[in-house]
Amino acid sequence: MIDHLQQVIHCFSDNNNKISSANDNLMSPREAQSFWTTTTSSSSSGGTDNNMKDIVHRYAPVGLESQFEQLYSLLHPCLVVHENETNAAAFLLGQRGMGKGLLVERCLQALQDELTFAPSSTNKKSNKMQHFRVVKVHGVLIPGNDVSLVVKDMLQQLSQMVLQQRREEDQQMKKDNTTTTTAACTTPLPTKHKNHATTTATDSCTSTSFGDEQSPNKRFKTGNGTPTAAEQMLRLRMSTFESNLQLLSQTLKLARVDQIPILIILDQVDAFLGGDQNTTTSRSSNNNSNHHHNLQQRDRQLLLYHLLDRVATQGSNVCLIGMTQQLAWRSQLEKRIKSRMEGTSKEIFVGACPSFSAVTNVLLSHFNVATQQQPCLHEQVARILTPPQKNNAAAGVELTVWQTLEREYRMGKNIRWFSRIFTMALALYRGDWIEYKCRLRKLQDSQPEPPTFHASYLLDALVSQGASIPNVPKQSNNNNNNNNKRSSNIVIMTGGGGSQQLQAKTAVDPRIQALLDLSMPQVALILSARRILARDAQWNNEGRGGAEGIMPAPLTLGRMVQEYERFIMNQQSGGCTFSRHLLWISFQELLHLNLLRPAMDHCGTGPFQYDHQQQHYSSLNEAEDVPLHLLVDANRELMDALQELDCTTAMREWGRKTN
Repeated sequence: MIDHLQQVIHCFSDNNNKISSANDNLMSPREAQSFWTTTTSSSSSGGTDNNMKDIVHRYAPVGLESQFEQLYSLLHPCLVVHENETNAAAFLLGQRGMGKGLLVERCLQALQDELTFAPSSTNKKSNKMQHFRVVKVHGVLIPGNDVSLVVKDMLQQLSQMVLQQRREEDQQMKKDNTTTTTAACTTPLPTKHKNHATTTATDSCTSTSFGDEQSPNKRFKTGNGTPTAAEQMLRLRMSTFESNLQLLSQTLKLARVDQIPILIILDQVDAFLGGDQNTTTSRSSNNNSNHHHNLQQRDRQLLLYHLLDRVATQGSNVCLIGMTQQLAWRSQLEKRIKSRMEGTSKEIFVGACPSFSAVTNVLLSHFNVATQQQPCLHEQVARILTPPQKNNAAAGVELTVWQTLEREYRMGKNIRWFSRIFTMALALYRGDWIEYKCRLRKLQDSQPEPPTFHASYLLDALVSQGASIPNVPKQSNNNNNNNNKRSSNIVIMTGGGGSQQLQAKTAVDPRIQALLDLSMPQVALILSARRILARDAQWNNEGRGGAEGIMPAPLTLGRMVQEYERFIMNQQSGGCTFSRHLLWISFQELLHLNLLRPAMDHCGTGPFQYDHQQQHYSSLNEAEDVPLHLLVDANRELMDALQELDCTTAMREWGRKTN
């Protein structure tokens, strides 16, 4: 999504606009050759650490420098240096939108450029030759539990690469033979053999056969829909499951024969671990369906085991990269797969940005547009993303935009969401530039000022994406003199004619709508968390921690239950009494609704990567001491929706207070 943001910038940056990013890996061949020549020369003089810093600075995505260095250092000996004929496997763990695919793409680009342009490369080839073959398999697009489809797709990709390489070699051979034959055609020949020699030369000039009965163009699919040569080579034996792996094993030996490594990329690795067995319990009378049923029932993880076994085999020239969203995916692996991963596999965690300033750095790294008519776009965006002074009245819109972006980060939005916001804002900005150029052509005498990027573009984009905007002015409907009351989170639309007035309450965010739909026990836990957090914030503001900076205890389920029980003890009527078992069920539902999350996962990167599984906590006693994070703005979202929550008046008034 970050690269898509940069493409949108290219759309409106024409004429004198220049875009350059410190991490833009789209170098021209001359720039890449100059970079790798300088890097290689400094490496020979003993500057290995500095070279790695230069490579990371040039190719690594912003915010993923550490992960890029780990992946590059792991694949470099296998794909470039070929040290001791060792192989490697890397597994990238992280949620969607964290940059796993971008990280792999940049790393492969760096390795490809090094093999192409580095003077000291031991595997140096021309730009059209293959340095290493990359096979990509997506576990959702191609069902990972259907081994026959996965193997067929992998073999088809490898066959296409081999045929493409042969086609390029044939074309190069044809070009060389044409040059040689042309020189032979211009050579003077004896008179008595002129007719025979001319015929031979003509046949040589028009020949397209280079030791192969089939022309390179005929190897690929023709217009009448005939099978390609790759499909003809892939007459898979579908009789048994083992035959597919035998065919894959024979194909992977190609890497050892031609000394071109094969890198296999498995996206959604957890899809290759097998599906739900209950979906395949029914039997069919058809033999093909019975065979498919048997394939899904047994040896689901044999394909992954086979690939890791090839990686563990010395000299096989096969490497593996896996990407998954499950941080605890190792617990689903069989014992034999774990044994194959030892010594050759490494897990790399790709987490969320640790702070909002890190998010702004990622966004600002893609803005460096400079023109002669306006300031640098990087400076304009940086001014908006910098916390403005609250006493500055002119920065009201900028303050609103910054507060909204910072709050959306705390609520768990990833970098894809922020990139979508800037993409829409830049599209609006581009539209103003188009309108400005149209006015400039019509007005011959006067020249209007060019548009500048300001916070209003981002504000419009935030509203269109359903962000919670503070201090939104109320709007009125002049047709029926009824107000459309809008808070920062809930819109109350009033309409209808005659004596009946219709009202519809709509939340601007799905999370707020989920908050409005909570049951009374869930509301009790949320209000308990709100009171605890309010007292903790007051503790910090008053400096009760002293010089040692003692922090209050974290928010836990145990504190929330105790807070609610004190409320019940102070009430004369027991209309809102809920058992601990009911509160425990409500707590689990809040976890699944993404309104509560554990405050820290085992990766140490914050609460937004944690994938809650119900089997982790079997009872309230096991979960009551786990630190929690409330993904609701207790001061604004919760207070705006408090009047609409499903609870009694006493509980609502109790939730407004802190003591």
